[in-house]
Amino acid sequence: MPQGSKAMMSEIEKFISDHPKLILIITIPIYSFFTFIWFREAKLNYSEHLVLNSNRIIVELIIGLLISVITIFYTNSKVLVLLYFGAVTLFSFLYSIWFYYQFFSGFNYSKKGLLLRSILVPASYYLVSFLIGVISAIINLKH
Repeated sequence: MPQGSKAMMSEIEKFISDHPKLILIITIPIYSFFTFIWFREAKLNYSEHLVLNSNRIIVELIIGLLISVITIFYTNSKVLVLLYFGAVTLFSFLYSIWFYYQFFSGFNYSKKGLLLRSILVPASYYLVSFLIGVISAIINLKH
């Protein structure tokens, strides 16, 4: 990996590790945009999607708090990194699918359509995050 890319990733990783709750709060409008798009047939306005996703983020914040408590007692950094980036990311993805499926099940979506939309919301978020990372890496390489 080029030095410029390593430096940029180091800065991004430092910001994310220093401000994990801020990152979660920033994701609320992004997730809300995707739920607004994928579940537009529910005819909820954008502010209702903001409230919906704020409630979803609460559980992720609680899980983050529990992991913070675990870090006090457990010092193996490799396991903690795996736990945080592996288990928490997987939990967040699966919880989001379950959350959206449960919430929008009362809006007359077919089960297949509801499951597909519930998967597409976090998948869209991860895809956009990936694309932003690639674009920022390309921009950083040019400088």
